[in-house]
Amino acid sequence: MCTNHVRSHHPSLNGSINVYPAVLDFSSQPTFFTGHCTTIESMDVNKATGEVITGGGDGSVVTWTNGSASKWCGGAANPLNGGVHSSCVSTVNITSGGVVTSGWDDSLRVGLNNTSTGAQGLGSQPKSSGGNCGGSLVVVALKNALVVSSNGSISSKLENLSYSPLSVAVSADEQTVCVGGSDNKLRVYSVSGGALAEKHTATDNPISPITALSFSPSGELLATGDAKEVRVYKTSDWTCDIKGRWQFHTSKITCLDWSLDGEFICSGGQDESIFIWSKAKKMKRVQYKFTHKGGVSGAAWVGSGEERKIVSCGLDGVVCNWDVLEQMREKFDS
Repeated sequence: MCTNHVRSHHPSLNGSINVYPAVLDFSSQPTFFTGHCTTIESMDVNKATGEVITGGGDGSVVTWTNGSASKWCGGAANPLNGGVHSSCVSTVNITSGGVVTSGWDDSLRVGLNNTSTGAQGLGSQPKSSGGNCGGSLVVVALKNALVVSSNGSISSKLENLSYSPLSVAVSADEQTVCVGGSDNKLRVYSVSGGALAEKHTATDNPISPITALSFSPSGELLATGDAKEVRVYKTSDWTCDIKGRWQFHTSKITCLDWSLDGEFICSGGQDESIFIWSKAKKMKRVQYKFTHKGGVSGAAWVGSGEERKIVSCGLDGVVCNWDVLEQMREKFDS
């Protein structure tokens, strides 16, 4: 065996693995591999570049690009976990001005180039958020309030809500915000001057709290997820277009995303499953079981056409890439 090719591996308390060459000298530099040490609680994806940014239960934020990972610094960083927040990162949103994160330290932070800066107080723990990659608007759901961040700064706060918001989606033109509530209702807000105004409440609501939302790329449809069902609403009149068909999750749906062509939806849940649903073939579905031990916290499309791919993360601290084209052809083209 040629010993000069053998390397030694040393883990660090911050979760990194340092790989050294077997023959060391004073100029030897290790190769670093990093990732999350705990659960992954939140994720956002830049569909144009394939870049994935995830938030961990220990306050860390990690960028994944072309199979390699880099950990963010700044914020509430400490030597042990390098956290951007001092505790769980609840939400991550990629915006035109940087990456907006919120955490259980009751703060909102904005980061760029793997560095997070100044905290803005939220007043309570964030639950979820909505935004568009490359947009300027992020809406964060608190226990009984909605906080609007525009261009990285908090612009307004809608407080003393009669319900607890659990999920948020922002339209592509950033003129409409949908909120799913603990009272099982879908509410629609208009956006003006960085402030929200309620304009409609859907009448055909599910029988359990709405825990996930996603606008279609055209903005003509909105997908909702609850304890087990995925529904689709028409945004023209907020009537339900698809219901009673996609009820195969066995526990809370945590995330939803539309394919770039608007023909398919992927959903992930606490049941550790990822499903793919087709608008054209409503009676068929693709299921991936046991994808993340403990549950799926994020799932999103990163390709279209002949490049059907999904990226997911979960409470097992793992980010997975799925090439789903073959399974989709077998299920939906037959």
